[in-house]
Amino acid sequence: EPVFIEGTNISLQTEEDIARWIAERRKKWPTRKNVEAKTQDQKEKAPEKEQLLSKLNICKFYARNKRCKFGTKCRNVHESGTGQNHQATASQNTSSTRKMINGVLVNIPQRYKKEVQGAGSLFTKLVQRDLYEHENNVIVDFIQYLDSQGVINHDVT
Repeated sequence: EPVFIEGTNISLQTEEDIARWIAERRKKWPTRKNVEAKTQDQKEKAPEKEQLLSKLNICKFYARNKRCKFGTKCRNVHESGTGQNHQATASQNTSSTRKMINGVLVNIPQRYKKEVQGAGSLFTKLVQRDLYEHENNVIVDFIQYLDSQGVINHDVT
C-alpha cells in the first residue's frame, strides 16, 4: 500500500522508494556540516550575484522611451535596451516613436515636442510665440512669390 508524506503530494509505493526518500532527506538535513557548506557556497556566489545585478540594472523607462523621469538621480544605468528594442530606437525619427505592442512594432506620433529647453526667459517665450503666430504668414508669402514667378503649375489633373 502507498505511503503518503504529510504536507506534500509525494506518495512512496515500494520499500526502495521509502529508503531512497529517507536517504535524500538525511543528506539535506540541516546538520552543522551542511549549514557551513551552504553559508560557504552563498559567500562564493555573492560576488557573482553582484556582478550580474550590476549588469542587469538597466533603467526600464530609459530602455523603452529613451527618457527617464528620474533623470540623473536614477539608480539604474541609462543604456540602450536589448537588440530588438535597440533596433527599433535606432531607426526612430523625430516625429514618432516605435514601440512593441502585442508583438507588433507600432509607430506612435509625438503630440507635442518642446522647442525651447528649460524654463526660458520671458523674452524667449514672447519671441517664440511671435514666431509661431507668424510662421504661416511666411509660408503663404513664399507660395505667393513662387506663383508670381510662374514656378507653380495650376493645371493639376
